[in-house]
Amino acid sequence: MVDDTCYFLPCTNRDEAILFADLLNSKAAREFLHSFIFWDAKRPITADILKRLDIVVLAEILHKDQHLARYRPQPDVSESQFVLFPDVKQYSDKPLQKAP
Repeated sequence: MVDDTCYFLPCTNRDEAILFADLLNSKAAREFLHSFIFWDAKRPITADILKRLDIVVLAEILHKDQHLARYRPQPDVSESQFVLFPDVKQYSDKPLQKAP
């Protein structure tokens, strides 16, 4: 069960999910994220904090960049399609519209 503040990372297969889990659960990622998290805040983990973590740089630091390259877009695909935590502000300021 989740609420409106959950963040979802879609994967195309089990190996990709394992790679992302390994990267995001690494000591380097946890230390990085914990340096920005204030646990006494109403919402300690926000999209803005998550967007600070560059998954490509993290993979390079952990020497898993070749593994990550398997899941990155091909040269003819826009790099913007490989965004882990997109800028949700572009959606959050717009009022909800009723379907016609």
